[in-house]
Amino acid sequence: MDTKNKFWLICLPAALIAGICLGTVTAVKTDISPLFSAAAESIASPTLMPDSFFKALRQNALSAALLCIFGTTVLGVLPSAVLLALRGYAVGKTVGALVTTFGLRGFCAAVCGIFPHNLFYVPFLCLLAICGFRFSRRLLEGSTGGRLAEYLLSAAFLSLPILFGCVVEGYVSAPLLKSILGTYL
Repeated sequence: MDTKNKFWLICLPAALIAGICLGTVTAVKTDISPLFSAAAESIASPTLMPDSFFKALRQNALSAALLCIFGTTVLGVLPSAVLLALRGYAVGKTVGALVTTFGLRGFCAAVCGIFPHNLFYVPFLCLLAICGFRFSRRLLEGSTGGRLAEYLLSAAFLSLPILFGCVVEGYVSAPLLKSILGTYL
């Protein structure tokens, strides 16, 4: 693999990490009260777990679909990097807000309520973006030769762990967040 391709394969996860860092810094410097008012409303809901699951499913299905679509375009790596950076920004802002507002309790909430499902989202969204980059590169070279079905099957296969992450977010992370922060929100 040539150096230019290695550069882009490193840039995709780096975009996600940069988004996390930027989100964390932003959480410290901006008003985060709207984030917590929405969280308090969500935690107070009697249907917290299914609501969290379906919200996560919508968000992640959209992200996976967009990454898949970006891979079928010639310049798909650029919007894929932006999408990963935005996802990282959301994670970083959430973790930063929790730690800034609640200190050690916020850190525990981030570890128990944010980290578990992102163990599935982060690597597999990055892999989806990389898979899309490789297909996009083949488009540029003109060597796709009927590989669209193979690419779409790979994207669907890489989306399965993301679906499992949605289950973890809805039925594990949400109740853990409620138990850690429920009385403080």
